[in-house]
Amino acid sequence: MEKWIWAERGITGDSSTVLSPAWVGIRDGIISYVDQKEPDPVPEVNVTRLLNATLTPGLMNLHDHISRKFLRNNTLGLAFGVVSKMFMAEDSHYLLLHSVHNAGDALKHGVTFIRDYGLAGLTSIHLRRAIAEGLIEGPEISACGQPICMTGGHTHRQACEADGESAVREAVRRQLKHGADVIKFMASGGLEHFPEEDPYRTELTESEMRVGVEVARSADVPTAAHAYPSSAISNALRAGVDSIEHGVQLTDECIELMCKAEVALVPTVSGLRTASLAGRSGDEFKQFREQLWNRILYPQEESIRRAIKAGVLVGTGTDSGGDIVREIRLLAEIAGETPTEALSRATGVASRIAKRPDLGLLEVGRKAHLVAFAGDLTKSLDCLEQVMQVWYEGRPILENPSDAPPRVAYGSGAVVK
Repeated sequence: MEKWIWAERGITGDSSTVLSPAWVGIRDGIISYVDQKEPDPVPEVNVTRLLNATLTPGLMNLHDHISRKFLRNNTLGLAFGVVSKMFMAEDSHYLLLHSVHNAGDALKHGVTFIRDYGLAGLTSIHLRRAIAEGLIEGPEISACGQPICMTGGHTHRQACEADGESAVREAVRRQLKHGADVIKFMASGGLEHFPEEDPYRTELTESEMRVGVEVARSADVPTAAHAYPSSAISNALRAGVDSIEHGVQLTDECIELMCKAEVALVPTVSGLRTASLAGRSGDEFKQFREQLWNRILYPQEESIRRAIKAGVLVGTGTDSGGDIVREIRLLAEIAGETPTEALSRATGVASRIAKRPDLGLLEVGRKAHLVAFAGDLTKSLDCLEQVMQVWYEGRPILENPSDAPPRVAYGSGAVVK
């Protein structure tokens, strides 16, 4: 039986098209009709009508660590790296329970697809299976298993350490054996223990990543590289990865290589801005903040603007400490985009980056992953905080809007209404 949704407006996800009103038909979990025109008369009992609402495709988070969202709610007064080390020392069974809870919350916030980059053993692979089998509710999961790093490299306590081409080849094969949907390489240091850890340290080499990419490509599995400095980004690009995560220091050469090879950028701005802010005060915080902005955040903003101008696909990802709504807002501010353009980075653009032509647009033939937000999203991104309903393969998730859980403000334990 075909079901129908009518909304005062719909944003298709292609960065420009707005329907007013929007009629969307759903049959067997697939979008069967999209238009402003009312279809042939249908029984009113089959129509869901949404007054003063905006209908969109489900949001896509291209870089997350589902088990670690607890780290946003840091009320312990400790630095992010300290809290992370404590939390990630927990047993994987306990971390899986966090993943189940966080996946459910994400879906109720309108996120219907997550690319999870691990750091909690194989929990995201098990989570993906449980969701696919209908055991629990959550978004579609694309799981990497464990990221691959050099010995002692970034996140080495939770990653798969490998040195040299043969070791990296074996590590990638191991992740594929476990069922990885994407392979992630740690090409540089990161922010988890900043400033003690230097994000500009180049780690996995070009040749190491190249053999890993070849193994993944032979299995038709995409690859990504965590990379901050231009040296690490260049290594990853020459190795043939499909996307650059964070991409703080993009040079003209890097951008040219990305355009030529159609490599995407997932900057995770909201994650980078929050990951290390807790547990510091006074002069220490002032010095830390200056370092963070001058070395990381300002250069990244400029890299994002230049990448978008050059035509690089830039999509949304939150990392551990970020938030999808804040991510969309920040990218809009940095790039000077309208709400409709900004939303595409979490929908149409994101589906292209994830190589998922069945997601990301209000378009006939795509999966009926949909979200309705209260208000006019074409005028203000504030509407993203007011989820009215979420549909997963055409099935409504919320019994009423109050079922959407509150969003958490990082570092304070306070909720964002």
